[in-house]
Amino acid sequence: MEKFFYILKQPKNIKLIVAFVFSFFLLFVFSGSSEVETEQLQNTIVSSNPEVKGIVTTVNETEEESKQPNQPQLYKIIKVIDGDTVNVEVNGKEESVRLIGIDSPETKDPRKPVQCFGNEASIKLSGILNGKQVELVSDETQDDKDQYGRLLRYILTEDGTNINKFMVEEGYAFEYTYNVPYKYMEEFKQAESLAREKQLGLWAGDSCNGQRELKQEDKPAEITTSQTEQQQNETSNTTPPPVQSNSAYTCDCGKTCGQMATCDEAYYQLNNCGCYKRDADGDGVPCESLCRKTNFYNRF
Repeated sequence: MEKFFYILKQPKNIKLIVAFVFSFFLLFVFSGSSEVETEQLQNTIVSSNPEVKGIVTTVNETEEESKQPNQPQLYKIIKVIDGDTVNVEVNGKEESVRLIGIDSPETKDPRKPVQCFGNEASIKLSGILNGKQVELVSDETQDDKDQYGRLLRYILTEDGTNINKFMVEEGYAFEYTYNVPYKYMEEFKQAESLAREKQLGLWAGDSCNGQRELKQEDKPAEITTSQTEQQQNETSNTTPPPVQSNSAYTCDCGKTCGQMATCDEAYYQLNNCGCYKRDADGDGVPCESLCRKTNFYNRF
């Protein structure tokens, strides 16, 4: 456009200005004509007035530029909190973002224990997003922020992947509708249905089977008061097996207690690999249904 106005400001181009105005007057008069006829008329005007060609070209280029879509603004992921919450840098400030339409198993809520498949969901989201540039998209059906002050957004990667939907369709989160249906609710429900049918992630029978809480075999056995006193006395005279530096076991937090061969392996997974969900009650004894039956804790 600067070029266009520069040309018009030149005194020597008075005739050119007149020709230009007259040309567009004719276009206006014949605006009811078909697109082909209008284009033919424009070509005739330009060919009969070569000076107009440069101005018409400039105007056309400007129109094409105005048609280009705006590039989305990207924000850097600072930290992944869990499977449905991340921290993002927005205008130089760190903001917490809650992903719309999903709910992953809890890992950070102080009011709840770590839920089944929570660590796996958090690790998956971290692997995808940590340090990446993403687009944050709001939903007009939802509030801008939730009750905890977190931005409510869809997260899109640079290739256009909707991470919210991805976490559901891969079995790392449940579909979640809070009060008011959101824009992609039906898509997310369908994604959850397919993940359940394929037994992906938290829907797998050997992981959570769609349950948030730990499976029964992973929970501590119920014991009576007298048994508790007996256990405390016995625990004071026993020590857990030492951590083996050259163990034949390998770290695998997805392995359930029922899949472990020995109590030694359960301690290895807890002490060496950080598989804390194997010690649901935090008493230092993993897989109690297995370890409380060993010689270390001859409690039953």
